[in-house]
Amino acid sequence: MRRIAVFLLAIGMLWTVPVQAAELENAVGALAAKSFKAKIVAIRRLATIGDVRAVPVLEALISRRLFVLKSDDSVVIAAKKGGVYIVKNPITLAEIGEAAKKDIKKIRVNNRLRGIIRGALGGLTLLGPDPLKRRR
Repeated sequence: MRRIAVFLLAIGMLWTVPVQAAELENAVGALAAKSFKAKIVAIRRLATIGDVRAVPVLEALISRRLFVLKSDDSVVIAAKKGGVYIVKNPITLAEIGEAAKKDIKKIRVNNRLRGIIRGALGGLTLLGPDPLKRRR
């Protein structure tokens, strides 16, 4: 009986990982919305999902490094290097290429959003696996 329970638990865990990844991708994509209300909903979804991969996304958003690629409306983290921006996938942090300033649009944040982001980051870092971040 115990083996069956362990097996069912393992199957259930395998099922939740892809669902959680899809939710995370959807919430990150929703940050590209023009409406600040829609961005608030997306930030709260990221906090509710509880995936620590959302931390770099929110840190990039609050530090003005989160952009939308104009070519396909995907959300990316970008850092200026010379005359171009180095573009990374916001979830995996894998470098996906370079973009000119005209090819990306910065995701705007206001003061209300900054407060909500800080709260979400606080909750995510407290739940995260890194003990040094939990102590800060």
